[in-house]
Amino acid sequence: MKDQSVNPLTRAGIWITVVSAALWVGDHVVQAVVDYIPYAVGFGILVMAIGLWLSARKARSRPSE
Repeated sequence: MKDQSVNPLTRAGIWITVVSAALWVGDHVVQAVVDYIPYAVGFGILVMAIGLWLSARKARSRPSE
């Protein structure tokens, strides 16, 4: 087969398109994560509170020596 070289202008256009698409998708992913941070913080506080409540309940139910 014959060596097919790509025009430098075409190669630059391809790279600009790929990088722009990656940045656009990355920005949407980051924004989606940022949108859910308050829910993640609230869920973490809820899990922590349940863990503390279970620890306190377990400590209270131990017989004193």
